[in-house]
Amino acid sequence: MKKTVLIALLAVVLVHVGARPASAQAGIIRWIAKLSGPGPLKAYGYELYPFCFGKKSGLTRAGGDKAPTKTPREIDAAAFEPAFDLNCRSFSPNSPLLKIGFQGANFSGDNTLKYDASVPASLTDTVYGQIYAVTGDVSLSEGRIEAGGSTGRMYFTGTPAGAFSHPLHEIRGTIHVVPLFMKNLSNLPPLRRYKVDWLQYRISLNIVPGGLEDTDFGAIPGTFPRTEAEYEWHQTIVVNFGNLFGW
Repeated sequence: MKKTVLIALLAVVLVHVGARPASAQAGIIRWIAKLSGPGPLKAYGYELYPFCFGKKSGLTRAGGDKAPTKTPREIDAAAFEPAFDLNCRSFSPNSPLLKIGFQGANFSGDNTLKYDASVPASLTDTVYGQIYAVTGDVSLSEGRIEAGGSTGRMYFTGTPAGAFSHPLHEIRGTIHVVPLFMKNLSNLPPLRRYKVDWLQYRISLNIVPGGLEDTDFGAIPGTFPRTEAEYEWHQTIVVNFGNLFGW
């Protein structure tokens, strides 16, 4: 099934996925594509990072842009600490930073699989589903790159076989494009350092262990070949509105 699920941070997007989806992004976004099964699919969703573990910069939402912040030396001397902070705004990405979050998505699309003639058309017209996953990323090299992934499940409904779910995993690496070409990142004021992280380039490997079977959807056996696992590499351009606007 070729399907694309777009997950946005602090934004909701709605797209139509054709046979060859393009990499148009808004916010922190995931691609899940080129899997066996029905499609194409429409999808919308979100991704949030509410939990962080790292060194705080002193930047706060309550204090505004003019609130006092820590110097680079004070940040280096600070201890690592956990906190709930959406998008990790109060943490310095120049030190190793762990971000834990979650993502969710709803999708629907045409059911193009083959069914027995006795199956009512109302049960073979459209496939619906959701994706829920826990995500985690660690920033490295003064926040120029990140390594992370996600694990969760896909939930399908609207098929003759009834509802079912399947595991879905992702391994990814992210390059923060603007910081990659900047020197002396630790000398930037915390708010400016936060804002320059708005553009990212990501390479991901999606893993569907065990693959999907035509019989999962109640389709005629042999509609598409079964695989032990499905893998797909893909590239993504990420625009993070939280960083871009200093949220």
